[in-house]
Amino acid sequence: MDPDPQLSRREDPWISRVETVERSLKAAKAGDRIPVFLKLMRNVFGWDVAENWLLKAGAYRITHEVHADFAALHRFERESASIAVPRAWVRPDRWSLDPSGQGPIARKVSWSQYSALTSRSLRNGMIVEAGLKTQVALLVRRRGSLQQIVMLFTRMRRDANVQEMEALANAIDLLASTTKPGSTQQALEHGTHVYQTRLEPRTRRVVGPRGEVRLTVNEWDFLSLLLQREGEAVAFVDLAREVWGAPEAYVGRAVVYDVVARLRRHLVEVGGDCRIASVPRFGYALERLSS
Repeated sequence: MDPDPQLSRREDPWISRVETVERSLKAAKAGDRIPVFLKLMRNVFGWDVAENWLLKAGAYRITHEVHADFAALHRFERESASIAVPRAWVRPDRWSLDPSGQGPIARKVSWSQYSALTSRSLRNGMIVEAGLKTQVALLVRRRGSLQQIVMLFTRMRRDANVQEMEALANAIDLLASTTKPGSTQQALEHGTHVYQTRLEPRTRRVVGPRGEVRLTVNEWDFLSLLLQREGEAVAFVDLAREVWGAPEAYVGRAVVYDVVARLRRHLVEVGGDCRIASVPRFGYALERLSS
């Protein structure tokens, strides 16, 4: 007899952790969600240090941090708090990744062993002095650019595995969906219109009034990018870079057309109140349908 898929799902420890993140973020007040998320990375996912870096005035600065109670880490927190990393220095494409982290997940979860993610980091010496061995960056892009980074560290070597990386990718999607400007929660709090079409990070589905459809990795990344840049025309070159992580010439227009056709069918199926509009000889834009 085949195993019960629901039972297998409940027994998956990583799915359980992501569900804990989802419940906790939904229960938290809007201003508390980032510190709540960092505590979950420490207490539920088991990382010794969790930091939130936000892009402000052309540089990334730490806005919140939680860490284990070790003297070296207290000093690490104090010395890190005053650092601003210039935007130009933050180049995920140049970060050293674990070989198991290649592919679509690596665009959101960058995993590094025994070194800082970038050799130009002002904190290389501090990281070594604090005894931190493994470093992971969870990347949050808005309107096509990197806006926020959650940094995780452990004092013990931690090997990358696909299951944990997928769980971390889902967790950072949940944080992005509950903290970004114009989110559903903020719309509810301010009494503005809440659109019916939405993405559900935990299950990787697009949800509408008539149902829901699970998306492939490329479908998810494509629709996420259009939603983040709603109303803007997104060029083919940007779609290729953000969704496939490759030049447009390598991806090919036929691949893009296929993803768009599938997404259009999905949006009709779920009764979505938005559509993917073609911008001739340029790319695509997400448009809301009039009520």
